[in-house]
Amino acid sequence: MRRFRVPDGTPEAQYRHAGLLAVQLCLLLTTACTLALSGPLRVGPTDQVLLALLLVQHAGYVLWLRRAPQRFQLVGLLELGGELLAGTYRMREVLLVDHTAHGLSGYSYWLALPYLVASLALPPRAALAVSGAYLLVLGALGAAYWTNPDVPPGLRQDNGNAWLQMLLMHAALLTVITLQQHLRRRYALAVTRAERRSAQALRDPQIGRAHV
Repeated sequence: MRRFRVPDGTPEAQYRHAGLLAVQLCLLLTTACTLALSGPLRVGPTDQVLLALLLVQHAGYVLWLRRAPQRFQLVGLLELGGELLAGTYRMREVLLVDHTAHGLSGYSYWLALPYLVASLALPPRAALAVSGAYLLVLGALGAAYWTNPDVPPGLRQDNGNAWLQMLLMHAALLTVITLQQHLRRRYALAVTRAERRSAQALRDPQIGRAHV
């Protein structure tokens, strides 16, 4: 944990904290909306209980981030771990257990969220490694589905194409997030260097004090 720690009070820490707080607020709102519409949407009792637990979880994370902003990385890692496990489990159920279902389920739309959370909770290289491993796992699940002889050919073609397009979108999103992080680091470094040069230009080299 020390290796991944971002110093408190720095612009980097403030950026990551604000990003994670925004993610949690959005998740809190969408979970509340889904739970409120669970009746018309015919959401099962088990899923309703899970939605209620998620609502409590996101509300707790929001309060945690507001009261202890220095713990944003811990909150981000907890959220990231839950998303990775839940996403892998749900897609395994859809593709390898209930492999005759039409579509990839509504949860598939949220499978891309771990890339954003990883970019906020982890350093760039660690975020890329975790996100890349997650993408490979999703690809392996899709390959297992495609080669499963128990899946009807027509259904395999329909769901397989949807899965391929989703993986391509994930790869594009991961590329954009990685490039955005790289550009943001370069911009922050350029600003820091400009501030240092400006400060040095104002200093008297003989007495070592700034001109007033």
